[in-house]
Amino acid sequence: LERHKPVALKDIRCIFENPTYAGLINNLELSHHSTIIMSPEAGTFFGGHAMKSDDVRQQFFGNLNKLWNAERVERTTSMGRQDLYGRRMSMLLMTQESTIREFVNDRLVEDMGLAARFLISIPPQYSLPTHSLCDPEYKSRKATAEQCFDRFRAKLRRHLEDGLAYDEHDQLVLRPIAPDQAAFALYDAFQGQDGEGTLMRTTHKAPFFAKYLEHCLRLAGVMAAFDRQTAITA
Repeated sequence: LERHKPVALKDIRCIFENPTYAGLINNLELSHHSTIIMSPEAGTFFGGHAMKSDDVRQQFFGNLNKLWNAERVERTTSMGRQDLYGRRMSMLLMTQESTIREFVNDRLVEDMGLAARFLISIPPQYSLPTHSLCDPEYKSRKATAEQCFDRFRAKLRRHLEDGLAYDEHDQLVLRPIAPDQAAFALYDAFQGQDGEGTLMRTTHKAPFFAKYLEHCLRLAGVMAAFDRQTAITA
């Protein structure tokens, strides 16, 4: 029995709402090498176990930064040491505007550069329509929007039917997508001293400007992958 111990089943979960740092590291070691923190009410994350003290928050935020860059993360306890390489983590959090403003303006979050790693979007508040639902212009816009949704749903259905690719170690295989030559030229031109990003460089804090182009590239990569393209185009 000692020589032929059964292999423990992996935890198939890769989506978490309010993990501790220890729980996150354990999952990244024993289960999937990629995970996501996702919550429709991020107040549970910002007020959770990982935020209970400045020391814990500093350690947690520092390791979130490392996971963002796929750097080595470690955890040492009396039970042993965990060294993880090549792990990835994403975050998708929804919350009230006041909560996210408090988080972004937190001195610790700002000093560690964590806030700039989030692509923050504050959509306009919903308001009741002031036009008639029978208005021809409204009906035309609605029909166009429905066509866009139909194309999106068709693409999403194809991806779900294809499923995901895994290697011999049951780890997710990601298809690399890189910018083509024209996209690289556009990237360099934007961040140059005389490029379109000059004004943004002067009106945004340095960490936010530095991450702005990274966010653009990531979104472009997601859209390229969704459209089954092999490269990011300009």
